[in-house]
Amino acid sequence: MRPLADGSAPEGYAIKGNQNSMLYHVPGSRYYNSTVAELWFDTVESAEAAGFRAPGQKSAE
Repeated sequence: MRPLADGSAPEGYAIKGNQNSMLYHVPGSRYYNSTVAELWFDTVESAEAAGFRAPGQKSAE
């Protein structure tokens, strides 16, 4: 899901996705506060289904 007009997360979506790096960040993780969310996900599974991975996680390629 895209950020709201003010850049914030839609209700129920707390996982940040960065399209340049294709990484997702969960609340409380090291880079969460410094990451600008280009997409928001409601679950880790939905982020991974969209092709995103956690920092340090090897890609499926």
